[in-house]
Amino acid sequence: MPDSHYLSLPPVLDELERTATLGKRCERLSELEFEILAQLLRYPEQPMSRDTLKRAIGSDDDTIADRKLDAWVTKVIRKTNVLWPLFSIVRFVEPDSYVYSEKAPPKKPERRKA
Repeated sequence: MPDSHYLSLPPVLDELERTATLGKRCERLSELEFEILAQLLRYPEQPMSRDTLKRAIGSDDDTIADRKLDAWVTKVIRKTNVLWPLFSIVRFVEPDSYVYSEKAPPKKPERRKA
């Protein structure tokens, strides 16, 4: 049974097939989804701002709007959630960044009802 708090190996990317594989699960990615995931995997645990991510995937800041980038990253998040359903390995970090993380996010404290 895998540890639900830590991912021991990152997804394996196949540039030719544009797939991400983790264990026995494989997801096909679009060219842009592949570039986004590859860039995030290069810097695990390091939040990457939208502007930095746009430049890293070969786009001027003005070419892709923030909302468009967010839509593409949301697709990457959905696909990586299929690969590793225990917790999201790609996620948004306030105020305007994304991160690839092999650690489960901290649990939010439960609110007590008055």
